[in-house]
Amino acid sequence: MDKCRSSRKQQQWPFRGHSLLVLLLISWTIALWPHLSNAITLSHADAQRIGKKIWQNECNGTISGLTAWNQGEDFASLGIGHFIWYPKGRRGPFEESFPKVVSFISKRGAKLPTLLLRGVEQSCPWNSRAEFSRAQHTVEMNQLRQFLVDTIDLQAEKGKASCIRSVIKVRGGACCRSSKACTALPTLLRLMNSRVRRKRY
Repeated sequence: MDKCRSSRKQQQWPFRGHSLLVLLLISWTIALWPHLSNAITLSHADAQRIGKKIWQNECNGTISGLTAWNQGEDFASLGIGHFIWYPKGRRGPFEESFPKVVSFISKRGAKLPTLLLRGVEQSCPWNSRAEFSRAQHTVEMNQLRQFLVDTIDLQAEKGKASCIRSVIKVRGGACCRSSKACTALPTLLRLMNSRVRRKRY
């Protein structure tokens, strides 16, 4: 005897019947992105506090943790957001973000170290993890680390926009990361949420 209905539960898209609404919401979010990004502003004190929390979370609060080149990777990861910097002629699965961070910080009037004065589009001067490791105690590396320490607040501010952009690209509950900077998102959002709650009372 044939059953008119299958005994198995069929998986259905949770927004079935609301597809148009979901598409409209996504379209509006993309269209309003510049306004959403600017709507969340950070004071210098908040940016500094959030930056220090992210630094503690992502780099154990160490100065040396601000400059890393992980085994198996083809790029340096710099700053509190692990901003990626590729050597010349190399690209990978992640978006290069460190030059954009340097440009943002430079436009805010921060003094750049000698290593970064060669131009915004310059490539990472170290061609491999081995070269990067050998340069750990050089003047250039120490200046780079000091620059990263001095600009924690600006890195947090720049990272805010990257994280919000990544949240907008959420698919299936997982962040579609075009940048490793989004790894600091949970800390950033938790701190921003606590800031909003404090202001309400």
